[in-house]
Amino acid sequence: RAPTLEARLTAARLGAQALPAAARALAVSLPETLGFRDGALVLNGNVRYGEGVVDGNVEVKGEALVLGLGESRFEGLDFTTEVDLAEVISGRGPLALELANLAAGLDLTALTTSIEFEGADFGLLSLDARLLGGVLRTPGLKLAGGQLQGTRIERIGFDLGRLLSFVDVSGLSGTGTLDATIPVVNDGGGPAVEAGSFAARGPGVLRYTSGVPATNIGLQALENFQYEQLEGELNYANDGAYTIALDLLGRNPELYGGHPIRFRLNLGGEMPALFRSLFITGDFDQAIIERLRAGEPALPESDGTPP
Repeated sequence: RAPTLEARLTAARLGAQALPAAARALAVSLPETLGFRDGALVLNGNVRYGEGVVDGNVEVKGEALVLGLGESRFEGLDFTTEVDLAEVISGRGPLALELANLAAGLDLTALTTSIEFEGADFGLLSLDARLLGGVLRTPGLKLAGGQLQGTRIERIGFDLGRLLSFVDVSGLSGTGTLDATIPVVNDGGGPAVEAGSFAARGPGVLRYTSGVPATNIGLQALENFQYEQLEGELNYANDGAYTIALDLLGRNPELYGGHPIRFRLNLGGEMPALFRSLFITGDFDQAIIERLRAGEPALPESDGTPP
């Protein structure tokens, strides 16, 4: 007769190094422990043992879990995973999360997805969540053979003002709504982005003031830049190197009688350990900001035609 397994844990500190494949695939070092501080972890099922082999089925449930990982906090985690115990352990089931307060200051809410794993291969399928006033969506994030598989992340309807507030550049603010498509690949050492694109849905405003009178004509334009077009391309390598090509078309009503101005900015630098800083340490690198401050914006484009 197969014995019945029933267990209920209400608090625990688990060894996060039990997830080495995921850590290697994301090119990060996990903290020593992953703890849950509230809620319950429930296991029940039938387990058989014979001739040195364990098999059977176990249902693993998380009920309103509150987790801590480094400086990140996850609240309201609910999942049910049906685990098949065999020579290769596999499992599948739905997962929902009310709030992920990430170390870098981002809040991810209303996340829904489905877990699927077999041995060391792991996937989150049909992931959907709310972030920065918009929707974050991907058909799946999968690890296979210890490597992150390519995928596409869509960011729909992001609030530009909230995004700039997160980046926290003194004197920089804006309004508008952005959409983005981020192709994620594995470049041999971890996740990377190839030819990601972003664009504003319509007109908006960008404002940047350094606190002192601007002597550069481009910075003067940015003191009240009412854009008609904002779009660009993003590339990011797993070693932290990034490039951003930004195209802005608009006007400052107080400058040159509101004559059209086009900015074409090419930014580049390094943002090391992006994934670790987002999820674990909160030390979000300010390399992009420093490049913006050091750059020389383009001069007004004069084609005689309003945008």
